Amino acid sequence: MKIGDYIDEAIDKVFLEEPEHALVQISIAVDATAREKYGSNKVGDRIRKFATENEVFILNTALNGIVTFQPNATTFSSLGKFDDIVYKVIRCPSVHGDDVSKHIVYLKECRVGLDDGKFIVTPLFLWGLIFSVVGEVVNSTQILKKNYQVQFGRLRLNLNDFWGQMDKLKSTVTTAQRSMFNQ
Repeated sequence: MKIGDYIDEAIDKVFLEEPEHALVQISIAVDATAREKYGSNKVGDRIRKFATENEVFILNTALNGIVTFQPNATTFSSLGKFDDIVYKVIRCPSVHGDDVSKHIVYLKECRVGLDDGKFIVTPLFLWGLIFSVVGEVVNSTQILKKNYQVQFGRLRLNLNDFWGQMDKLKSTVTTAQRSMFNQ
């Protein structure tokens, strides 16, 4: 399967409110993207590097632009930094058949952090992960077969317009977030 196929499936699962299944597909897409971008070094190293490089964008998306994060500055108690969350809490249990619900809690409201020691996963957090894969330049030839139109703020985004265009995607997401507060 291609990276776009995994993102297609992840989006289906986000819309169906099946976050654990979405995380499996997103984890595979993140790993494939990181392998393309950084080479075939150890899987943990490349996923952590991807998470660190995209931390601010993912977390800002997760909180709808309300808070601005600093790179590599967010620690989630005993679970560690953001790259630990992406690798140890999300990716490893998702792709190794562990019960992901032991590690995460799914909430619909706009939050980032922990709830009873579990990492909070929200729809916007899932979108932040998806956007970070779509925007990577190594994915510029990918395509979503289902040609998704995503409503984000007042803007309707066709995700196929953003493959490999991280700056354009970040700018558009920021504009969409601002439009929600200026309605």
